[in-house]
Amino acid sequence: MELESASNASGAGLYSPRVRLQITTDAPCHTRAAMCRTTTHKYVKRLYEQDELYDLAADPLEETNVVDDPAYSDILVSLKERMLRWYMETCDVVPRETDTP
Repeated sequence: MELESASNASGAGLYSPRVRLQITTDAPCHTRAAMCRTTTHKYVKRLYEQDELYDLAADPLEETNVVDDPAYSDILVSLKERMLRWYMETCDVVPRETDTP
């Protein structure tokens, strides 16, 4: 089976590096994240780690995470809302026709 060979025990499969990171107890481990950016800011929502917010105009190399800086709270809320709206518009499409019993 393709999935089995991709994540085989020998670690030679295509997905083995990712699988190994997902099942390890050593930090850091691979987790999920989503990103939203504008021309001036970048927001990264992380499932298990701290979120990230970067001021791309002042910090184009993204070296300073300003997610906890109160001066950026309005921008943070705006990007979170933008991301939520995008997910709501694009996820979980409701079918037009109902199933017949």
